[in-house]
Amino acid sequence: MLYIKNAAQVATVSGGSQAPKIGIEMEKLNIIENGGVVMDAERIVFVGADEEAAEYVSQHGGEDVNVILAEGKTVTPGLIDPHTHVVFAGSREHELTLRLCGATYMEILQAGGGILNSTI
Repeated sequence: MLYIKNAAQVATVSGGSQAPKIGIEMEKLNIIENGGVVMDAERIVFVGADEEAAEYVSQHGGEDVNVILAEGKTVTPGLIDPHTHVVFAGSREHELTLRLCGATYMEILQAGGGILNSTI
């Protein structure tokens, strides 16, 4: 079990469900001050106030609990790949063929391709 403890904020979409939130459901952002997140294997099993997270861990965690102290940090459980490349200056689809033929990313980069080829 993994317990992310005492986060300054936990930002997540409101409400729990067994399925990912989609469409308009994703607009219901919930900010939990002094929050905690608990994972069991690869699943998020609890998101909420840190006091409640600690209680969940004490009831379900047993002896094998890894704790990450997140004081002063914001945790965003369940939000997937939020990064973006703001400046886009070209396509790199030809690199897929190179990769399929066995070229490594570093070989493509050294030949003038890679991410630097499509940014300004």
